[in-house]
Amino acid sequence: MMPVAKNRTCPFRKSITWCLAGMLAATTMGVAWPTLGAENPAALTIEEAIGLAMQRDERIARSQSDANAAQGLQDRARAFFFPELIVTGAYIRRPRETFRMLEGRQVVAQRFNALQGNAQLNVPLFWASAIPLYRQARLQHEAAELSAAEQRRLIGFETADAFVNVLTALEIETAAQRRLDFAKERLTDAQARAEAGLVSSNDVTRGQLEVANAEREVWLAKGQSALARTELGHLLVTDVKGELVPPHELISAATNQPLPADQEQVEQGQRARLDVLAGDKLVLASQESAKEPRLRFIPRLTGNVLGRYTNEPGFTGLMFDWQAGATLSWALFDGGVRWAESHQRDAVAQSQALTQAALRRTVTLDVRRARLALESARATQAAALKAREVAAKHAKETAELYREGLVRSLEVADANLNLFEAEVTCSRDRYALMLAYLDLKTAVGERPPGVK
Repeated sequence: MMPVAKNRTCPFRKSITWCLAGMLAATTMGVAWPTLGAENPAALTIEEAIGLAMQRDERIARSQSDANAAQGLQDRARAFFFPELIVTGAYIRRPRETFRMLEGRQVVAQRFNALQGNAQLNVPLFWASAIPLYRQARLQHEAAELSAAEQRRLIGFETADAFVNVLTALEIETAAQRRLDFAKERLTDAQARAEAGLVSSNDVTRGQLEVANAEREVWLAKGQSALARTELGHLLVTDVKGELVPPHELISAATNQPLPADQEQVEQGQRARLDVLAGDKLVLASQESAKEPRLRFIPRLTGNVLGRYTNEPGFTGLMFDWQAGATLSWALFDGGVRWAESHQRDAVAQSQALTQAALRRTVTLDVRRARLALESARATQAAALKAREVAAKHAKETAELYREGLVRSLEVADANLNLFEAEVTCSRDRYALMLAYLDLKTAVGERPPGVK
């Protein structure tokens, strides 16, 4: 019986060897992603993904449209300082003509067909209240341009996050498939050993349960992988079917790049973040708007020139005539409108200033939160890598003991499960590390990968 038993265990020994070799190869990857087609020139890089999202995402186009609208309001406010030319013409048909005698000559008072034309040029010479209105419009346009640029930056980081999420889902799917392959190999061996009478049928049942659980994990991982691709494709406005190139430089930076001092990064975020700069512009714009009602008390001076043509010269005998003048308008009392609007706009300006102060405090929170998350992720990633190495070693030792008949199949299944969970935890911790690093770059106002 001994030779038979030895021959029957050969398939198991071979399958264990190959499966554990694959698992140990996975543990030696360190912080690198699995090869997903990096040698394929058609594979998508994270920089290309960010570029596509910035070209196609509707939110960027919408924010630029808002900036263009603000540009239009600025142009309109600028028009307050330029002359206005109004040209009018009229034709009149009368039932009769009328003539008058003036100093011995006949003068046409009315014609059958009368023509009149006027050209009026109004020149604003001094309009104090228009100055803050123009400054307000200019600042609002600058804020809208900054907001559009900030929207592009945020979408770039959102795309980078989705890209890393796809890679993480693919790594978990690979780990789940390795677990399933190992479980199937173990089930095949358990069936062979049971037929030889070396183990009970319970080992076969336990192997079938492990295969079923592993298949479930594979389908869950495939679903998460498909969902991650769908979310990335939504940002790129296209289906993501091909391979992705792991961002090795970004992974290395997230793992090893030294962090500047806390206060230094906080100051960098408040200085470089475009949403903060846009908020500063909006505060100044609201303050300029609050000045306008008070300046209405200052008189408004306007010059005007009027040119006239008519084919009914009348008593003057002139078909072409012109006149020039100046108009001074002084609204001494307007029922309290100026006073009310002044108080209302002061309140709006104060509210805008408080909102901006809260935003600046939020920058501090964002930076420190991202720093803590990154420091924690680096520590947990190191622990997860160590746990994965230990789990792989434990799985190898347990398989060897099972081959020698010193442990039950339950221990082998548990070792396989522990290795799978360690690999999944390592992958998820790596994603948390990348996410924290990208969040920190977002918080301090840096640009997404590949964006200059």
